[in-house]
Amino acid sequence: MKNVTFLTALLLPLLIASEVHGRVSVSATNGGTFYIDDSQGNNQYALTLHATAEDVVTIFTITRTTEDDVILSIDVDSSNPGGNTGLVIGSQNEPLKEVRGISILNDDGFTYIDSMNLSSHFGPATLNGIIFAEIGGNTDKIDVVLNNRGYPFIGEMIVRGDALGDITLEDDGDEVYGNLYALDVRGAIGTPESLVNIAVGGWIVDLKAGEINATITGTAKEGPGSFVGQIFKLESSKIGESSGDIRGEIRCHMTDWPGIEDDVYIRAAGKIEGTIYVGRSLFEKLELMSEITTLEEEGLEGRIIINALNQGGTWTAPVKIGPPTSQIVIDGNGYAEAGGYPN
Repeated sequence: MKNVTFLTALLLPLLIASEVHGRVSVSATNGGTFYIDDSQGNNQYALTLHATAEDVVTIFTITRTTEDDVILSIDVDSSNPGGNTGLVIGSQNEPLKEVRGISILNDDGFTYIDSMNLSSHFGPATLNGIIFAEIGGNTDKIDVVLNNRGYPFIGEMIVRGDALGDITLEDDGDEVYGNLYALDVRGAIGTPESLVNIAVGGWIVDLKAGEINATITGTAKEGPGSFVGQIFKLESSKIGESSGDIRGEIRCHMTDWPGIEDDVYIRAAGKIEGTIYVGRSLFEKLELMSEITTLEEEGLEGRIIINALNQGGTWTAPVKIGPPTSQIVIDGNGYAEAGGYPN
């Protein structure tokens, strides 16, 4: 599996075009053009961005002058073969209020968020990558899709509300895999009544939330390949009013890449309601923390499955259940015999 290098907008702009339209301002480098539709009124704007310069990075910067600006949609026409199209939306000191949609009209270039700061809602969105985003409210569906210019990725995304929509990082099922490097949800992912899907074909390096209600899988369309490649850190941690529970299924090939010495875990501060499938090998500890474990009451049979694909995986690390003061430790000795993979 190939690694991913984040895109960085290092090219100096050859030309900067800018326009202040009502209360939202747009500027573009390297010949980028744009159209601002304010026909909806009430500080609401629809943007169409055009990047046509080949083999360069075109950066669109969107800023506001009041706290009430809402971007209804951003349509990106990346007609720039060999080039990249970056979006800078708001800033830490002056975040926009909302971005209610991002879509790609033409994907000759690689379209990504360079940085985004919002005080409220984000999504739905379709794009090729996110370097950094901080969202003050909730998020809707986010699709990070394939492009011949690079790998789908989320670098760092902080959500101060709830993540209520599916998150998908697409892959081609061969050599190109989307990676999620850091997702920090200060509220809940999904709800107990409505699980979201988090589909990542490559790595989940660091995913944490106050509560996780999700099916976490790979992105293969069918069969036993629907497993995350590797999970390094996955944690629910009772933030605010969140429960710290993990509900739903977690499917991963391995919880670590062999030989990497790091603190690797899947950890729940609350209870586990669902099943954890390790498709192949368990190389690092699987830690399930709970103040009062309900796993013992409900039983563990069929809840943690190692080598779920039955492809010769190994179990070389312990499964630890409960808080450090009263942990149950299970190793691979004497635990076996389950057949097939989950459908």
